[in-house]
Amino acid sequence: ESDPMLKGKARFTAYLEESSRTTMGEDYSVLWSAGDQIAMAGISADNSGYIGVYDLVEGAGTTKGVFEGNLTDQFDKYFAFYPVSMFKSANSSGLIVMDLPQERIFAERNFIDEANPMVASGTQDGGLQFLNVFGILELQIKGEGTINSILIQDLSAEPSALSGTFYVLAESAASLS
Repeated sequence: ESDPMLKGKARFTAYLEESSRTTMGEDYSVLWSAGDQIAMAGISADNSGYIGVYDLVEGAGTTKGVFEGNLTDQFDKYFAFYPVSMFKSANSSGLIVMDLPQERIFAERNFIDEANPMVASGTQDGGLQFLNVFGILELQIKGEGTINSILIQDLSAEPSALSGTFYVLAESAASLS
């Protein structure tokens, strides 16, 4: 087996849970998409760390993607987040800070790139098992006419946020699988 640290680069295999996805296949299968990127955080026992962006280099159109990025040291733990556009920061405990936009645009039988945030923890040898941070709401609308927008809001006495800054603990999310 080749050295995974070859020339300061590292590769991680990323697996999607059945309901996670960046693109939906014809049979509702879960697939990585060409051009996907993940934010990677490596944490050492002394709490030193690294954060970088990794690119999908193998597995577009499948549930098993291989991501590659720069890495000059080995770390004890790795945390990953998709999509990079929502990633804000991570700490040594695996707490990831993300920013969910208020407006999202979806397409028929699918959704736009970077619409479904996922988090993972793992090792370089064992890979990264990604899990959904949120769910996806599917609406089946029948009839004639044009819908310009749909507003979803929390109408409870103390409304919860549906967008904005969220905190996700990567190891706790991974332990739910």
